[in-house]
Amino acid sequence: MKKYSIDSRTINPGEIFVAIKGERFNGHDFVNNAIKNGASEAVVSQKLPNKRDLSDQKITMVEDTTNYLGLLARNRVQKISPKIIAITGSVGKTSTKTALSTVLSFDFNVFTPKKNFNTLIGISLAILNEMSNDTEVLILEMGTYGVGTIKNLCEYFPPSIAVVTNVEPVHLERMGTIEVIAKAKSELISSLSQSGVAFLNFDNHHTRAMKKNNKGKTYYFGHSEKSDITPNMVSYINKMKILGSYRDYLGMIAYGIGMLLGMKEETIKRGILSIIPAKGRLNILRGKNDSILIDDTYNASLSSTEEAIQVLDKFDLQHKVSFLGDMLELGTVEESAHKNIVEKTLAVCEIAFFIGPRYEKASRGYDYSNKKIFVFDTSDDVISYFDSNGIEFPLSANTVILFKGSQGMRVEKILKYFLHKSVNSKSQLVRQEIPWNK
Repeated sequence: MKKYSIDSRTINPGEIFVAIKGERFNGHDFVNNAIKNGASEAVVSQKLPNKRDLSDQKITMVEDTTNYLGLLARNRVQKISPKIIAITGSVGKTSTKTALSTVLSFDFNVFTPKKNFNTLIGISLAILNEMSNDTEVLILEMGTYGVGTIKNLCEYFPPSIAVVTNVEPVHLERMGTIEVIAKAKSELISSLSQSGVAFLNFDNHHTRAMKKNNKGKTYYFGHSEKSDITPNMVSYINKMKILGSYRDYLGMIAYGIGMLLGMKEETIKRGILSIIPAKGRLNILRGKNDSILIDDTYNASLSSTEEAIQVLDKFDLQHKVSFLGDMLELGTVEESAHKNIVEKTLAVCEIAFFIGPRYEKASRGYDYSNKKIFVFDTSDDVISYFDSNGIEFPLSANTVILFKGSQGMRVEKILKYFLHKSVNSKSQLVRQEIPWNK
C-alpha cells in the first residue's frame, strides 16, 4: 500500500511526498529535502526550481495537491465502503470521537485518525496511510475554518451518521459571531441524505435548531426530558472514568449510536465503562512527590476553562494550584472572559499562575503581596523561573494542580516539568512530536 507525507522532515523512505502550499510554508520549496530523505516520488502543482536535481525522481504534476489527496482518500473509502460517522462542534469533538471508537470497537472494526486530524489534508493522510481494508466503521472529526469547510469535507466523505456536540463562542476572531459558527457547524447536518441520522445536543439552542436542516432522522441527547437520550437511560454513566460534566454527553452519544447500530446493551455498557480521557482533556497524571496533575492542556475556551476549574474545585485536598494560559481567538468577549476566569480561579486556588498578555491584563488590580498570583509572558518563562527559584509552593500527595491553556500557549511544557519520573511524557502529553519540540 502506498503511503503519503506532506512533511519533508518526517517522511519515511519510500513514501510519496505531496507538496502542499499553506499559509506559512510552501511544500514545493521542500521537494528536494523530501527526496534526500527518501521520498520515492513527489506530487506537485507548480513548477519546481532546480528541477534538474530531480531528474532521477518521478514528479507528478496535478492541478491541486490538496484535492489530489482528498480524491485518493475518497476513492479508498468508496472501495472499502465503511459506515461513516462524522462529528463536529465547538468543544468535545476529539473526546467524542475517542469515546465512540472505544465503544463501537467492541462489535466492529473501527478506524479513526489517531490524532485530532479534522481537515481534508489530515483526514486524507490518515485514511491513505493507516486505515485497514476490513474497516467497517469510519469515525471522523470535522473542524471548520469558516462557512463552507465542513460542506467541502462531506463532499469527499459523506456521513451516514452526524453528531454535533455544541456551539460555543470559540474562534470568534476568525469566525466573527456565534451565529456564523452555528451556520458552519450545521453544514454537517445539511449534508445528510434522507437515510442519514443526526445526533444533536438538545441542551444547546444552536444545535437544537439544526434539526430543520436534516432530511433524515434526528435524535436529541441532553439533560432535558424532551431529549430522546438522557443520562437516566444510561444508569451507569456516573461510573465512567471521565471528569467533568461532558462525561454525560459522551455516555449519551455512545449509547445512542451503539443502539442505532444494533449493539447489545450489555456490550455498550462495557464499552462506555472502558472510555478513558483523550490526552490533554481533563486527564489525571502523577506528579512529583505524588502530587495530582490535571492535564487539560489540549486547548482552551471560556466554557472548557470554567469546567476545568469546577473539576479542580471538587478535589478535597489542602493545596490547589493552577497554571492557566491565555484563551485565544475569543474576539470581542476576550477581556470579559479572562476577567471571569481570574475571579473564578482565585476563588478556588491557593496559588494561581497566569500565562500570557490577556491574563496579565485581566489580573491587574489584584493583590500580589501574598504571592497568590504569578503572571508570566510565556510557558518558557515559567520554567525558567522555577529553574532559578525552585518550586515555592507545597508539592505533595495533598496538592492538586490544574494545567490549562490554548494550544498556542504550550502549557503542556510546564506540566512536563511537574511530571513524576515514572510518567512517559511522549505517550501521555499532547504536542510531543518533533515539529512541536524543535
